Amino acid sequence: EKGNELPKWVKRLKDPNSHVGKPISEVLEFHSKNVIGFSSVNTATISIKNEERSWEKYYAFIIPFLENVDKNGGNTINQISQEIGDFADNLQFQIISPKSGYLAPRGGASNACDENKPYSDGASVTIQWDGVIGDDNSRLDNESSLLLVVGTEAEIWRYRLKVV
Repeated sequence: EKGNELPKWVKRLKDPNSHVGKPISEVLEFHSKNVIGFSSVNTATISIKNEERSWEKYYAFIIPFLENVDKNGGNTINQISQEIGDFADNLQFQIISPKSGYLAPRGGASNACDENKPYSDGASVTIQWDGVIGDDNSRLDNESSLLLVVGTEAEIWRYRLKVV
């Protein structure tokens, strides 16, 4: 990374278009009381593991995601992604920690400074929903949703975020 410039693979990771039709690791559900104006705090934690034989930098993002796109003249995925992205800001999803980090090679790595604290080939990423349920909650349904995307240059994990 030069300065604040992200590598090309990270830019692709952030692009909602690159995730259409790709496998989802899991659906993460955030529970509400379905009462307008009810405030709730929910968290979810996912774990990732490096299968490569090298150190890998990873990044985590919450992005708009669509499973189905009308290819016959409806809204383009960019228009819909922008609309869902604006909606996502209102739902108050955020990555608590970490947004990026390093994974040791597969199997972990020893720490020369402190052998009692080896480097891990895995990481846990926690996200939080501080949402207030309102009338627009119905828009986060089976056709459209948000996606937690965590990835290295070699591997991508996708988690659909769903308010229930």
